[in-house]
Amino acid sequence: MKIYSREFFHFALFRLRKHEDAEDVVQITFAKAFRSYSSFKTGSSEKAWLYAILTNTIKDQIKIATTRPLGSSFDDIDLEQLADGKEAPDLVLAKKLEYEKLTRGIASLPDHFAAPLLLREVSDMSYKEIAEQLVVPIGTVMSRLYRARKVLHDLMTGAVEIKEDGMEGAYEM
Repeated sequence: MKIYSREFFHFALFRLRKHEDAEDVVQITFAKAFRSYSSFKTGSSEKAWLYAILTNTIKDQIKIATTRPLGSSFDDIDLEQLADGKEAPDLVLAKKLEYEKLTRGIASLPDHFAAPLLLREVSDMSYKEIAEQLVVPIGTVMSRLYRARKVLHDLMTGAVEIKEDGMEGAYEM
């Protein structure tokens, strides 16, 4: 299970936007998996089983988080991680701002769009694996990925903005 911890952390971080919350969710996920290991079906995908636990744990965390004010993870991003040492400080700051905009966009996506996007882009799962994980047809995965990418593209180009109550724009989510 430890081999997935980094991947799961990045998945959780994109959904929750807070380093500490992502760490907590991953720890809770592994604790739940350990407690319920007897329910794991031999021969099935361990990774898919763990992702199911992770996504449910993230949903629980989001429900809890709605009772507290939404904070920004802007300060959690280390400028040194974004810089390769050769870039000017203004370019590094611009990257940080773009990264924050992207993470806010991903965090604001509904779960049915964010989950396939993160499974594909962060976890590098195939469409078939995502479909199996989410128990939806491959066509649905493709459609949701297209729509999620479109919303994020529009966000990054300024065609849509995020307000405190969600995204503003002509999108039916």
